[in-house]
Amino acid sequence: ELIGNWSKKNLPGFTSMEDMPHIVFLSGLGYVGEQSLLQLYCSVDAFVFPTRAEGWGLPATEAMAMGIPVIITNWGGTTTFMPPNATFGIRVDGLEEVPSGAGYQVFRANKWALPSVQDTAELMRYVVDHPEHARRVGKRGRRHMEEYFSEEIIADLFDMRLEAAVRKLRGKS
Repeated sequence: ELIGNWSKKNLPGFTSMEDMPHIVFLSGLGYVGEQSLLQLYCSVDAFVFPTRAEGWGLPATEAMAMGIPVIITNWGGTTTFMPPNATFGIRVDGLEEVPSGAGYQVFRANKWALPSVQDTAELMRYVVDHPEHARRVGKRGRRHMEEYFSEEIIADLFDMRLEAAVRKLRGKS
C-alpha cells in the first residue's frame, strides 16, 4: 500500500482506483490517535507526501523514523531532514503564487511548489517494483532520524542554544 494526502480530484488524468488496488488514499481523517497512527504507519509500504509547501513536515519525519520509505517533494523545509539517499525526492515542476482563496492568507504573495505528478507516479511505481531498494532507503531514513533528530540530540541542541542565548543576554558571547 502507498499512503498519500492527494484526493483523486487533485491527480490530473486519474480515472479509477480499479487500476491501482495497492494504493490507498487517506484524506480528511481529522485527529488520529497515537496507537492508530502507529498501526497505520506499520501497515504501509511507503509514505507519499507530494506537498506544495512545508515548514517541517512532521508526518514525513515520523514515517522516516519508522523506517518507511518516504516519497516527498524535494523543496522547502522538508529538505532540511531528507538527504538524497534516505528519501525519494519528488521533482518540482515549478513554483506558483499561493492562490488568494487557498485559506493560507499568511502566505499570500508567496510561492509554493508544483510537485511533479509524473515524477510522483514514477517514484510510486519504482517503490512497488523495487521493494528491496525501497526498504533499504527506508532503513537509511530511520538511521538518519536516529542520528540527527532523536529526542536526546534535539534536547542537547536545545540546551546548547538556550545556554548561548543566556550568555549573550549576560554579555558573555
